[in-house]
Amino acid sequence: MTSGRIFIYLFTAILVMSCSGENDTIVGNHGWHLNYIHRPAESLIAYHNDYLPNIIDTTCADLHIFVTSALKVQPGYSTPHHYSIDGDKAIELQLANFLDPDNDKYTGDVPIPVEYRTEACKSIRITMYDKNGSFISDITDQARFFYVSNPNSHSEVGENIIINSEKKLLGKIKIGTTIKEYLSDNPLVFAEAHFIFDGIDKESFSNGNYAKVEIELSNGIILTSSSSIRGK
Repeated sequence: MTSGRIFIYLFTAILVMSCSGENDTIVGNHGWHLNYIHRPAESLIAYHNDYLPNIIDTTCADLHIFVTSALKVQPGYSTPHHYSIDGDKAIELQLANFLDPDNDKYTGDVPIPVEYRTEACKSIRITMYDKNGSFISDITDQARFFYVSNPNSHSEVGENIIINSEKKLLGKIKIGTTIKEYLSDNPLVFAEAHFIFDGIDKESFSNGNYAKVEIELSNGIILTSSSSIRGK
């Protein structure tokens, strides 16, 4: 084989690898896609005063609530993990049509999680306690659904969507919606919700005060959780 041919083969190989690397880069940065996650509603996680002032434009106390699956040990894992179950295709199709009606916005390869639950929500009660566990007041009627605009996160895409017990997507929960108004639509329980409390300032959740959340599902399960500061 002549030195000229060897040079051509080497040059071709380098060119192919170079093009492949460029394509990999393009594919790896091709935007976002919706990734549906269906977990059973088995437990609650709640955080109070969960957002910094530059993210949330209110002085009201706030509460961030997650309805999720219980922790279980899965095969291949040494520590407990939350788990998912088979998706509901009818719900996921409605979510896709609602969030990306032209099917051209979320066509990339970086996932945005869109979580939903299929257990119906019967009641929600939120109460406040002091650091000694003494009851202060029932603050359920002061809770208002609220959206947080976080420029560093895409997780809010699927938040605050209401689906009723007939599995019909009704749209986004409006800012300011009360719990009573939310329940009037006979909803499936939300996967994640953020509340602010009308007339209750952030300092109310200081000095050890916390909220207790109780959510009753139509299957008879009552989920409960006491709020904490994230990371504590």
